[in-house]
Amino acid sequence: MDKKVSDAIEQVKLTNFKDFPSSSLSGGMKRRLSVAIALVGDPKIVFLDEPSTGLDPENRRQLWEVLAKCQKNRAIFITTHMMEEADALCNRVGIITKGVLRTVAPQVTLKKVYGGGYRVSISITREERKLIDRDSLPIM
Repeated sequence: MDKKVSDAIEQVKLTNFKDFPSSSLSGGMKRRLSVAIALVGDPKIVFLDEPSTGLDPENRRQLWEVLAKCQKNRAIFITTHMMEEADALCNRVGIITKGVLRTVAPQVTLKKVYGGGYRVSISITREERKLIDRDSLPIM
């Protein structure tokens, strides 16, 4: 087996499955295999489209660890809908809306400008408050 292919398979932790046909691999293994294929030849730029979509949390984290290790000597562009994935893997996040790149910034800056979580506001009338007090419903 070519050294570059072996190195890529090792990077994504599929060494024990190198002789298996891809059709026999689990979904998580197939995702890691796709990443290995993208890394063959040690490219300086890698594009990955939603690399961990559909993976269970354990496989997702394992793939993120692999990608984090691979970032040292290359630029990796990732498309994702998962902010958790962007937080785990990206130095900067670009936001595209309706096909237009709207902003590129570190996550800390985006969270500062656009908010770092959810805010819930509830307004009730006096009559509604009386009903709650009267029925003594627990608010969870």
